[in-house]
Parts: sequence; C-alpha cells; structure tokens
Amino acid sequence: MELVHVNILEDGEILENYFIRTENGWIQNIDTMDHYRRKQEEVLDGEHHFLCPGFIDIHNHGAVGYDAMDGTEEALAGIAGFHFRNGVTSFLATTMTAPLEQVKNLAGLLERGIKTEADILGIHMEGPFLSERNRGAQPGQYLLSPKEEHLRILDEMKPWIRLITVSPDVPRIGLLLKYCKENGITVSGGHDGAIDEEIYRAIQGGMKSVTHLYCCSSSISRRQDAVKHIGLTEIGLEDDRLYAEVVADGHHIPAALFRLIYKCKGYRKMCLVSDEIRAAGLGDGEFMLGSGKHGVPVNVKDGIALLKSETAYAGSVTPIRRMVERLVKAGTVPIEQACYMASSAPAELLGLKDRGHIRVGCAAHFNILDREGGLRRTVKEDRNG
Repeated sequence: MELVHVNILEDGEILENYFIRTENGWIQNIDTMDHYRRKQEEVLDGEHHFLCPGFIDIHNHGAVGYDAMDGTEEALAGIAGFHFRNGVTSFLATTMTAPLEQVKNLAGLLERGIKTEADILGIHMEGPFLSERNRGAQPGQYLLSPKEEHLRILDEMKPWIRLITVSPDVPRIGLLLKYCKENGITVSGGHDGAIDEEIYRAIQGGMKSVTHLYCCSSSISRRQDAVKHIGLTEIGLEDDRLYAEVVADGHHIPAALFRLIYKCKGYRKMCLVSDEIRAAGLGDGEFMLGSGKHGVPVNVKDGIALLKSETAYAGSVTPIRRMVERLVKAGTVPIEQACYMASSAPAELLGLKDRGHIRVGCAAHFNILDREGGLRRTVKEDRNG
C-alpha cells in the first residue's frame, strides 16, 4: 500500500507533503512527494490531510454494552470494533477491582488468541491493590494488600499484564513493585491516599505514571501531625519522571485544569485515555461498570457517567478521537501535540517499539485527520509474520 500527499504528524512535528509505502503491515519507506515513484497497485491519496499513528488507549473498560470483565470473545470483539471505528488501533483491556480469578479468566481468553479489529496489547489491571481512602468507583470489598499468594496468581497471567495501577500507600506495596520491575510490567499510581515519602519510594521502585491525574489521585494532606505532605497529584505534575493519564473529556478535566497539566507536564508526558465503560456508544441510561455480581451500577446522564449517588464520576463515554478533536478545535494544543498524547506517549510509556510512531519498521496503523482534528479515516494494514 502507498499513502500519498499526506502531512505526517510524527514526534510532535509536521512533515508536509510526504508519501509512505507499506508492505505486509509494516512501514517500508517514508519520503517527500518529490521522490515518489509509484510501485504498488493500492494507492490511497491523503489529499494533504494530516496522517498520525493509530491511537493507543491504555485505559478503557468497555463499550457498546460490553466490559472487559465480561471475559468473553464477543465482549472483546465488540469493544475492539468500537475502538477501531474511533481511531484506536491498539488498546489495553482494563479491569477493575474484583477477585483475581476474574482477571485470570480474561488473561486466559487472550492467551487462547482472538482476532479483533483493534489490537489488544494485553491487560491494564486497575486494582485490586488500591487504597480504601480514594477508591472512587472501585468496590471496597475486593481491595487487597499484596502477598506472595497474589504474586503466584499474577505469575499465571504474567505475559498479558502490561500495566497495573497501584496505590503507593497500600501495605507491602514494595513487594508488588519489585515483582513488576522484575517482570517488565509498567506500574502507574492512582486511587491512593499516599503522601510524598511513600510516592517517592514507589517511583524509586519503578512507578512510571499517574492513573487519570486529578481523578482519585491523592493531594495535599496531613497524617498524624501539622506537617503538610504533597500527594500523587502534585508530584505527578512536578516530577518529570512520571507520565500522566488525562481523561480530556471536558468533565473529568475541565479546560482550565487541562491547561495547568499541559503547562506542567508538556505533551510528551501526557497520555490521553478514554476510561470508557460499557455505556460508550449507547447514550444515556443505567449500566454496570465491571461485570456480574462484582460490578458497580452507573448512571449516564447527558453523556456523563456517574455513580448512582452522583457524588463521583465512574469512567467516561468519550472516545479519544473526540478528545483530540476538542483540544485542537479549542486551540488548546496544536494537532501534532494532541496526536502525540494519543499515540506516541502511551507507546513510550509501555516501551512499545513497533507502534505509536510513523517510522520505518513500525506497524502500518494510521489515522487521517482534517485540520480541526476530526477523524476522516483509519487505516490498519494486515500483517504477515
């Protein structure tokens, strides 16, 4: 396949009037149109629109009536199809706090292998090693403090756990951090009640990001005395070692708050995430976050997902493509930086070498966008080998 007359968005820059040649699902050649000579039958004219890598959503629970915790091929295929229609070509199936055996069931399904429109890279475990102090929509009865027996269960699904959200203040969290570091699992902090000294220990232990910053991340607090401690929110903004997930739907993170995060972190350390639940793509109504008896009831009103008490958000129903479009239309960030947050930054956080960039040797996963950031088309060429 050859894509011609495209303005490539790569590494936060714009490369104007380029062509890309792919073969068997991989990028083979990138050059200016001045050097273009047709070699393949399939040619797609980008008509001077923007071309960015396919979006990578590292935090989403479900869509169109399905949740990753359903643990069925039908659910994963439905979620992946919705993502693909919204420009996400790779994602992590995100779990919630529930018995580890339910997560193990999802890992077993991925191990058997299923073909989906968007690639499922593995699992993001959001819990159960979280703090009661800031659990948000996570069910308190299933929260755990890590023990050796839990690590043995993780061993059985280790190849499929790519990211795990933990709270730095949970007792014995160092045990889990050591395990993740030894097994190449990326660690993010969130749903915590931690103070600075606990958070810095977690960073030293390998924690690399903050899960949905400003959404159930700890802030300035006191413990036993008058001493003030900063929390994960402030350290997430200030510490250049940490990436930050951002739910840029205009509700979880209002415009002014997004500008603050952007000013502190810069686009290279921000990962746009949808945090979508099974209600995504279905409109308002009553839904379940998670699955079965382990799930949490959620109401969606006017496109906003809330706990039934309406005291807190419970995920979102806004795809990443809409977040990119909102940011670009509002002039909050330039299109090349918004797309970096939606594809390259998540790839860098997870250490992915074969996607998230438009480079020779990377997967042929592309989105074609108009000048306002609107998605016009997603291109994902099948790979052989």
